[in-house]
Amino acid sequence: AGEELETLRHAGPPFRLLGWGRDALGLSIDADTDWDEVAELVTESFCVMAPKKLAALVDRPPDEV
Repeated sequence: AGEELETLRHAGPPFRLLGWGRDALGLSIDADTDWDEVAELVTESFCVMAPKKLAALVDRPPDEV
């Protein structure tokens, strides 16, 4: 969401706009895919989109200050 989403929109490969949905981005997967980054992005995306009750159940690292 917010600044992070805007950064990914303009990051270029492996990220790309899908052309549908205002917050929808695609990610190309290859041998160099950073699966830790993918897990973090999917978790954060879920927590932004999910109902608060479900998002609260997700085990996430504390925010860095």
